[in-house]
Amino acid sequence: MKKEIKPIPSSELMDAMDLVWTVFSDTAAKDCTDEGKEEFWQSTDFEHMLQRTGDGDYRIWGAYADDELIGVCVLREPCHVDMLFVEVEAQKKGVGSSLLKRAVMDARRADETFTRVTVNAYPSAVGFFEKLGFKAMGEQRIEDGIPYTPMEISAAI
Repeated sequence: MKKEIKPIPSSELMDAMDLVWTVFSDTAAKDCTDEGKEEFWQSTDFEHMLQRTGDGDYRIWGAYADDELIGVCVLREPCHVDMLFVEVEAQKKGVGSSLLKRAVMDARRADETFTRVTVNAYPSAVGFFEKLGFKAMGEQRIEDGIPYTPMEISAAI
């Protein structure tokens, strides 16, 4: 199986959002209220994402296996993991960590001034981020019906 991680072009943004919506529905949505699910759908609307990537607010990378998209990582300035979703069948195989590391490496090349990487981790993802060295920066919170734990790691990930 040939694996590759690369920036996702705007022509493939709809495929990326389809993957994000599917994985969210299969994993993180169970922890959200109906309000949280609606908030997620609105914040990942295709037109919204297209505008944010076009404005340079979001940078998006994809993990591909045999040219099929299996993971998506979205960073926003300066280096906050806004989304990291990997197809359920591809989880626990190093795809998410490789995807995140590549995204952070590319972001560092573009802006060497950031000193930390942050994420608001869903309950089901806290363990994943802890394994990478992220530390919780407070207790779990719920905002707009979405539970998360604020976490961070030095930019040396």
